[in-house]
Amino acid sequence: MHTMRKLFLFVLVSVICNSIFAQKEWVKLGLNFTNINRSSDTALVSTDAKLGFHLGGSLYIPLSDKIDFETSLLYSNEGYQSDEAANISILNGPIKTTSPLTTNLTYIDIPFGCRFHSTPVDERLFFADAGFYYSILLFARQKQEYEQNGEQKNFKESMTIGSNSLDFVRRSDFGLTLGGGVELGFVQIGIHYDFGLLNIASNQSQNSSILNRNFRISLALRN
Repeated sequence: MHTMRKLFLFVLVSVICNSIFAQKEWVKLGLNFTNINRSSDTALVSTDAKLGFHLGGSLYIPLSDKIDFETSLLYSNEGYQSDEAANISILNGPIKTTSPLTTNLTYIDIPFGCRFHSTPVDERLFFADAGFYYSILLFARQKQEYEQNGEQKNFKESMTIGSNSLDFVRRSDFGLTLGGGVELGFVQIGIHYDFGLLNIASNQSQNSSILNRNFRISLALRN
C-alpha cells in the first residue's frame, strides 16, 4: 500500500508538471533555508536551520491587468538540524556524536494565491504575492555521524510518517506563504517565506508542537 501511494504521487506529479510545462510557463529551481518551531509543555527544543532545494514549475492566470492567480508545484527538500543524538544502539559501546542530527523532510509543495505586479516596462516588472500552501510529505529521514570504539560511523534511518502516536511526523502540512521579486524578460528572481500553521507532530501529548518554517530563494525561467 505504501509503495502504491508513492507510485500514485509520482504519476500525479509527472502529469501536473507536464501540464504546466506544456503551457510554456515558468520552470523554477532554488534553495531552501528551513527550520522548525518545536515546543512542548516539558521543554522548548532548540534547532538549527538546514540548507535544501526545490524544483518544479509555476503557472500564472491573469485576473486583471495587475493581479494574477498563481500556483506552483514543487519538489522540496526541507527539514532541520539539532544537537540531539540519534536513536543509535549502544550495545557495542558508548557513542560520541561528531555531527549534528540532520532531519530531511521531502515534500511535494503546492503554493497558491494572488500575485500583484507593476506595469511591465521593457519586459521588466516587480511583483509581490500572498497566499497559502499545502504540502504532502513523501519521505522523512535522519542521519548523523558518530564515533564508537574509536571507529567513525554513519547513522541513517527512514522515519515513519502518519498520525499514529508512534510515527515521527504527520504527512500533510498547511500554511501561509508571502514573497516577491522581479521579472527581467524570460528570467524571474523571487524570495518567499512559508509559515507553517499545521502542527505536524504525530504525538501531540503534553502539547507537543512542530511547525515548519521555510525561506526560499528561487530562479525561474519562462519555458
